[in-house]
Amino acid sequence: MIYLKRFYSPTLDSKEANEITDTAESQPKNLEIKNGRQHHLVSFDAILCIKADSPYVLVQTEDNSYLHSSSLKKVGEELDSRFFKLHRSCIVNIDKVTSYQSRLNGDYDVCLSGHINVRLSRNYAKQFKAVIGDLITI
Repeated sequence: MIYLKRFYSPTLDSKEANEITDTAESQPKNLEIKNGRQHHLVSFDAILCIKADSPYVLVQTEDNSYLHSSSLKKVGEELDSRFFKLHRSCIVNIDKVTSYQSRLNGDYDVCLSGHINVRLSRNYAKQFKAVIGDLITI
């Protein structure tokens, strides 16, 4: 009997495993923004864009903007798939894109909810159009 207790490890059936992953995925994710001694938790849903503002990054929401003492690359690694890099210095929340318009030189102006315009570099334009095209349903 001791042998069984020592090496016995209960396993989860598929239903229990799905419930655990569903609750983990349904929890809202936040970005912890540190600026000096202040710490803010900003929901991914609230973020419009994140811009490099050396040596900080500027996290823009509809209500506020926050300076975060980190690099754009490090912040980009914390984000999920709804965020897209438009430019080497800007990441946007694809869910907040309302329109985009050509500048006739290969670059685009992307309009976000909250009337914020950001530049889409020609280097990222093809990938951006593919992502936006996947989101549009007729």
